Amino acid sequence: MYDLLFDAIEDAYTSCVKDAKAQAGFVYKLLSDNASLAKKAIAEYKPPFSSIEEYLSTAKKLMMFGDAVFYNDDQSITIKTKE
Repeated sequence: MYDLLFDAIEDAYTSCVKDAKAQAGFVYKLLSDNASLAKKAIAEYKPPFSSIEEYLSTAKKLMMFGDAVFYNDDQSITIKTKE
């Protein structure tokens, strides 16, 4: 199975270097102008959960044990969702 995952990345430059450049550009935008965009994002952030308990309760409902991704003989992928 490892070989199948490894072979899926055909172009290391596109998958790694271009991604790193995009992330660096994002950080540059956040920190330019005395980090005004980063400060705005922090000031306007509204957490999706009101407490740790609410987060953990939701996470527990979403947990799934066992295999969730299956690699089929025809090279397709099946993803098991929670029932």
